[in-house]
Amino acid sequence: MKWQVKGTRVLLEHPRLRVVEDDLILPSGEDISWLRYEKQQDFVVVLALKDKSILLIRHYNHPLEDYLYEFPCGVIDESESILAAAKRELFEETGVRAEKLERIGQFVANPRRSALRGNVVVARELTQYGAELELGEQIEPVWFPIAEFEAALSQGLEMSADALAAWALYRNSLQTTFD
Repeated sequence: MKWQVKGTRVLLEHPRLRVVEDDLILPSGEDISWLRYEKQQDFVVVLALKDKSILLIRHYNHPLEDYLYEFPCGVIDESESILAAAKRELFEETGVRAEKLERIGQFVANPRRSALRGNVVVARELTQYGAELELGEQIEPVWFPIAEFEAALSQGLEMSADALAAWALYRNSLQTTFD
């Protein structure tokens, strides 16, 4: 049974995010308040593959005050398809153009606080050009042989939950291994 919404208050309004608090009635009849995020755009995570290697980005993340390995990713613009967004984000962050793109799945990024979804796209038939980084992006593209990448993951390579979800969807889609 869905929860009944009695009212909603906007706590923070920003061009990239709106934070709201809902007053709810649970199926049990009890009242609670629930914090959630609105105005977030769905995004793509791109797994670029070439010669049994995968392209990661070493990306500076201000809240962590450190670099983190991630896959190229970014928001899907309002009038943009998932595959067009994947192609654009891959090129902007790494300078790589993909001729073949395939969406392999989707995940919910933070279901306790938003309806934001990540779409996983595999990119192949790649050509390297120059990146077009946005202001505030400190990104270094790095190619990893897949076997080395998986070994690093098993040894504790720290990545975002979005990247790990994308990798899990990709590995689940495979019929072979990279030994």
